Amino acid sequence: MDAPSARPPSPSRTASDIFKSNAWLPNPHQLPNQPLPSITSPCCARNMMNSSARPLANSSSPNSTNRTTDMLQQYFGFTRLPFTKDIPSDQLFLANGQSELCARLDYLLKDRGLGLVTGETGSGKSTTLRRFTAQLDPNRHFVLYLANPFLGLSGIYRDLLTTLGHETPFGKPKAVARIRSAFHELLHTKHRLPVVILDEAHLFPTTVFEPLRLLFSTEMDSQSLGVLLLVGQPELRRTLRLTPYEAFYQRLTTHYHLPPLDLAQTIAYIRHHIQLAEYQAGPLFADDALARIYENTKGVPRLINRLCTTALLVTAADNRQIIEESTIRKAISELDQG
Repeated sequence: MDAPSARPPSPSRTASDIFKSNAWLPNPHQLPNQPLPSITSPCCARNMMNSSARPLANSSSPNSTNRTTDMLQQYFGFTRLPFTKDIPSDQLFLANGQSELCARLDYLLKDRGLGLVTGETGSGKSTTLRRFTAQLDPNRHFVLYLANPFLGLSGIYRDLLTTLGHETPFGKPKAVARIRSAFHELLHTKHRLPVVILDEAHLFPTTVFEPLRLLFSTEMDSQSLGVLLLVGQPELRRTLRLTPYEAFYQRLTTHYHLPPLDLAQTIAYIRHHIQLAEYQAGPLFADDALARIYENTKGVPRLINRLCTTALLVTAADNRQIIEESTIRKAISELDQG
């Protein structure tokens, strides 16, 4: 009788595969009363990896994301998942660049001027703005946030009026007059400073910038009805320095480019997130792992978040307790594979 053919080896699974399949947690129906083991019990974690589990029907569903979050929290003992965007504004990490930006914005409000903030994708512009605007007194400020570059000028006027609590009249001249009237009422009657933030401004047509500035100008530019802040990627600044926009650029009260984090700030940023998650088992990232994270991400917070989250998945899937440099290399490889 012929010998049975050898079974082909199973393809190796990535950390994401393991977590999507829920394969590292015990079946809750089999262990209804057994407490979840902590990260300080490797043998228990190993048993969890070998236990049976029910695969998720749809790994891309919100339930899958929630289960992955629960898995990481249970494995590492986190009280919340680190490296996410839903951090309360007063707990956000402020590096030197973010602190400087907040100081510039504070001056911009006092001057009632026109501001420009640029930074690479994922550098923390919107996050810093969220922290800054959250600390503003709502009785003294009225923030209007615009981030849809496909509105066009008429759509921007409509959104401004809607946020201000006014109906949009027919025709741009009437819309402009009504917005200016609403700004004047806010500033001089209700003593609230209008602050219009145009986020992702590099995606907006440049033809909207000057009309927006004119919404605030009054008395031959000697005063302003509020603050206009443009926020975008570095090409926005290069565009505004071109001759057609020279007059607009010269009127900027402040312009600031938000830099990425340096090595020390990257390490502090990672440790800050781990501290917010109330991790109790000592240092989680080895020094060489932190250095490799900075080398790969160049200090861009969004990239740091993505790499660190993947590293957590890899660490738990490999049944380890410390994130080493080899773990970061493995996480980078998984991210590169898409």
